[in-house]
Amino acid sequence: MKILYAILVFLAIIVSIFFLLTILTLNRFSACLKTGNEQLNLLKTRAVSERWNKQKACENGKQPIQNTRSCFQKVNTSSIIQIKDIEVLAKMIKPNFSSLDRIVRLHNSSCSPYPETIISTN
Repeated sequence: MKILYAILVFLAIIVSIFFLLTILTLNRFSACLKTGNEQLNLLKTRAVSERWNKQKACENGKQPIQNTRSCFQKVNTSSIIQIKDIEVLAKMIKPNFSSLDRIVRLHNSSCSPYPETIISTN
């Protein structure tokens, strides 16, 4: 009976550690998304109010997406759980979830007439 109890306590500790690591990664991942969304929303507001043409919108939209990608890479290097795994889980929970890769593809397809605004798809 003591062995079973020890195994259950050990499993509970492992699950708790995994849960804490996941929460920390999710919080940093969420912070990246929040910052990126805020930057893009500000640009969208400016684009509408200043009546930007498509090229200017593409030029200015590139940097926030690259900043978000950089933030994701920083989270990835300091985490046991990879962003790709989190994205898979997010798509299972929320099917219309847009991954960063999808956002980059959308930007690139919308901005294809302006090659200098294309974001590499590593």
